[in-house]
Order: sequence, then C-alpha cells, then structure tokens
Amino acid sequence: MQIWLLGYGSLLLHRQFCVDVARLEMTIDGRPLGRNLYDAARALYECCGRQYYVYSKYLNQTLGNAAVERLMRLTDDHIVAERYTVAADTASGEICGRLWVRLLCPTSLATRRYAYVESVYRIERGEIGVMVEISLE
Repeated sequence: MQIWLLGYGSLLLHRQFCVDVARLEMTIDGRPLGRNLYDAARALYECCGRQYYVYSKYLNQTLGNAAVERLMRLTDDHIVAERYTVAADTASGEICGRLWVRLLCPTSLATRRYAYVESVYRIERGEIGVMVEISLE
C-alpha cells in the first residue's frame, strides 16, 4: 500500500501493517508506535531508514501467525489468543512477536493449560525463529 507523508513523499508499506497498526500493540526501539497509520509510518521511516519496508512487512500479525502454526504442530488443544505484542529493535535488526494463549480441551473447551510463544524475525538472516513454552497445568 502506498501513502503520502508530508515532508517525505510517497512511502510503500506492507498491506498487513496498514491494517494491524490500529489494532496491535507495536513498539519500535522501546517506544509505542501509535495507532494512527501516518504517525506510525513516519516513526517507522525515521527509525529504520531504508529498511522501513522490511519492518512494515513483519511488524504486524505475521509473527503471531508463525507462532500459532508452530503451536498447532505441538498440541491438539484449541488455541485462544489472550494477548499479542510485536516489537522491533533496530540496533539488533530483530522484530519480536509475543503471543500469550490459553489451550482448551477439544471436547469440553475447558482451559487445560497456558502457553507463551515468541517469534523472532532476524532481518540480516531473513529467518524466523520460534520458541514455545507450555505450562504443565
């Protein structure tokens, strides 16, 4: 998606970033990104420079989806997302998605246990790593 920022001109942003900026908790270098698309795009461009598009590609629900996919391979329980945050650290070149979920029994839908999943996209390597912690009850 392309937007126009006064003083910067035309910026190309990943479509999912444009959708998610208003509904997800996003931070960049420890500062909240904000819920307004234009303010968030300006902050992203100012912090990330030439790599702003790569950050817009993964600073959204993409890492959360990777977390759920990994969790689905580990359990047959129903997965209910409780909270999802995504944060970028420009110094390390990493974008980290954190997802907290309840795992429900497939038959009774009672909460069986909880899980925390962290997905990290490393820009230099171009890869996503996923770490899962599941409570024992």
